[in-house]
Amino acid sequence: IVEFKNNLVELNKNKKSYIVMRVYDGEFHFLNKIVVGNGPKRHYSKPLTDDFVKPFKNGCYKVDILSCQLNISMLRVFNNIFPDPKPKFIPMDIIYGLLANKWILSTFKNKIALIGGNEKLNVIKELMKYQEYKDYVCNDYFVDYISVPERFSCDNTDSLINELGEKIKDSNAEVFLYGIGISKMAMAYKFKNYKNAIFIDIGCG
Repeated sequence: IVEFKNNLVELNKNKKSYIVMRVYDGEFHFLNKIVVGNGPKRHYSKPLTDDFVKPFKNGCYKVDILSCQLNISMLRVFNNIFPDPKPKFIPMDIIYGLLANKWILSTFKNKIALIGGNEKLNVIKELMKYQEYKDYVCNDYFVDYISVPERFSCDNTDSLINELGEKIKDSNAEVFLYGIGISKMAMAYKFKNYKNAIFIDIGCG
């Protein structure tokens, strides 16, 4: 945890890019082409064919590090999906802990942009009108709010990343906290093409 924290501070100081991406049961079912849960209702409307899933799987190798809950069943699924050499990963609990104890929020105060579903961002915008909430999130403001579609964002990730990329490029934020569902697997590694910044997936956090 200390090494991870120090690394983020150093990367930010030197204006270098770094991408952390969370993967868990929803992502693993998707990569295994298993239609289950809210996947077909929220994340995708297209069939989970090999060709459709391939860029999502490849994207997992191109981020700097994955976060994943380290239980036996998930590790077994993880090992079955990804051949050697496996992507680097850390326990997702580290990310959740550093968000819950406000370390990420306070360390990068007023340097943060949010990337997420439009309706969720609208709620945060509304809450940021109140000093009590600003105190709670340890920030006077978030630099930008960059929205993604609430539904079926996996269907056209090529066009979606172009839209997101332009907004990322125009942002003055140094740290981007994102929660964009399964579509991130095909897009997150491309964030650094638009800006040297830290990108941390805080989905479910």
